Amino acid sequence: MSTSKNRLSTGKVMMLIASCFIPSIGIGLLVGYLFEARGDEILLYLVGGFIMGIIIAVLVVRHRMISEENDVSAITRNRDLKTTGYRFRSDHHRIRMVNRLVFIGIPLVVLLFWGGHHLATRDRTSAIYTPAVQVSTPRLIRVQVDKDGFTETKRREIFRSIVRAEDRAFAAAERKYPLPNPRSAGYTEVGARAQLARQAQTAHTLAETYKKGVANRYGIDMGKIGSIISEGIHEDWALPKP
Repeated sequence: MSTSKNRLSTGKVMMLIASCFIPSIGIGLLVGYLFEARGDEILLYLVGGFIMGIIIAVLVVRHRMISEENDVSAITRNRDLKTTGYRFRSDHHRIRMVNRLVFIGIPLVVLLFWGGHHLATRDRTSAIYTPAVQVSTPRLIRVQVDKDGFTETKRREIFRSIVRAEDRAFAAAERKYPLPNPRSAGYTEVGARAQLARQAQTAHTLAETYKKGVANRYGIDMGKIGSIISEGIHEDWALPKP
């Protein structure tokens, strides 16, 4: 018997492969539909069906080839036995091996499908139920504290009034004792220093007078005026517009 008869024809092999692939891909789509696959998950089930088709096609084609080889070998052996008189025990271990591969391959494919479904379900569930966490830069909330019987807003107001009073005092002192021009005739450093001292003394006196007026207006003493000035300088409160 010729060797070509011992092998499956190309047409039969293609028929076997097609008969394995089409149901496998269909099963993959069906499983994906039953598990409500979406988006990339559908592609996962298609790939799983494709792999399952490859495994089953290889097993089926190999099984058919071994079966036909054994059938041909059995015919040849029977013919030889009639002429020689020897008894022959046929060995079907390869067929048994194929059967074992079939039983191993099917659970492997099922495991592949279930593992893919588990991963896809976990990703989708995580995307739905994972809470969004936003980390923002912590801010220190400044709480306005009452001090000396006044709120911070009121103390800021008093601070601006004090600064205006001091500005008025220095402006009045400059008008009363202006500094001489160094380029003017008769300018001397001794005279300029004396004029500057008179200006500073006048500014200080007027500032104290004006600050007392601020204290009287808000009903506080000079000690609280000094405390508010210190707080305003330390906290860098905004100065009034000139």
